[in-house]
Amino acid sequence: MAKVSSRTINFSSFLINVYGPTKTTYKCQLWEEISKILEDIRLALMIVVGDFNATLSHSDKRGGVRRMCMIQSNFQTFVDSNALFEVAAKGGNFTWTNRHLGFSNIAEKCDRFFLAGDWNLAPLIFEAKILAILGSDHFPVSLVVQKDGVILKCPFKVEKMWLREQGFSDQVVWWWKETPVVKGFLAYQFFKKLSDVKQKLKRWNKDVFGNIFEEKQKIEGELGNLNSKVIGEGMDEVDYLMEKDLLSRYGEVL
Repeated sequence: MAKVSSRTINFSSFLINVYGPTKTTYKCQLWEEISKILEDIRLALMIVVGDFNATLSHSDKRGGVRRMCMIQSNFQTFVDSNALFEVAAKGGNFTWTNRHLGFSNIAEKCDRFFLAGDWNLAPLIFEAKILAILGSDHFPVSLVVQKDGVILKCPFKVEKMWLREQGFSDQVVWWWKETPVVKGFLAYQFFKKLSDVKQKLKRWNKDVFGNIFEEKQKIEGELGNLNSKVIGEGMDEVDYLMEKDLLSRYGEVL
């Protein structure tokens, strides 16, 4: 899985999202098609992302049979001939695991972010990160593109857990009613009431739930540690139950 997002930036780009086939012949055909597209579409920034179902070196695989093969060679040729630059992902070395126990456990780096074109001329920062596996055999991978020097602010949004809190809807109605109406156009009056309710909601969230972002980071850290253990040693029943509990807690704060 791959997620690409740009925050508060306007730039021209072309995105190719890849889901690589398993058969060797089809993989080579796919790389030829992508090469043709990159040759025809000449923009300053082109991003090639996704699950390539192929590795580039022995270090991209742990467990199982590790040997240099034609697929690796052809994949490397595809990368070199198109002058693709890989954005190294933080948070781990592998993006897929068969989740087996002990010596049967296999992990591979299948998902990647590549940049093509004159991307290095733009004042942009590219940051890739491997996220918590969340019960799948593939790790989600995110790419954030931001303008150099721009400080990002976390946008306000309604959290699911608020809606599950008993009396939440009645509380919002009460806040709306108690907020005084200011002078001005109707649109301005509505904006001011909405802003006032939002501030009250933020204070209420802090009092009732505490810092939700710290809790999310804590759970993501625990999932990351568990993921590393599963990749290295495989998964047993204790790990399975722990993952199930962490995912349940994570769902509560999303």
